[in-house]
Amino acid sequence: MAQKDVQRSEWEEFLGRLSNKVKEGSEKVLIHIAVPSVKEFDEAEQLEFLGIEYDKKNEIITIFCRDLDHNIKAPEQVILEEDDQGITEIIIKDAAGQEHQIRFLVPIQV
Repeated sequence: MAQKDVQRSEWEEFLGRLSNKVKEGSEKVLIHIAVPSVKEFDEAEQLEFLGIEYDKKNEIITIFCRDLDHNIKAPEQVILEEDDQGITEIIIKDAAGQEHQIRFLVPIQV
């Protein structure tokens, strides 16, 4: 697996392109949140992934799933985990030190 750091200037376009590739209900995700040395928990398991967007004006990344929207305020870094089948995970680090992991149970080609 390879990691790729997505530059902030590319977030809006890349996340929009990723959302356009996803057909409603076709992908399942696990959202995992880790706060270094404090807590770690899964917010959702096997939800239908509907999309993800970056709101540059309000500095928020929102992950849209059926029955859950997950907001990440003050994102600092977006990292992709990829294998030969596509993107397997997106890791978003925020200003508070939280790490939000979106694991795709089926890799997504972008």
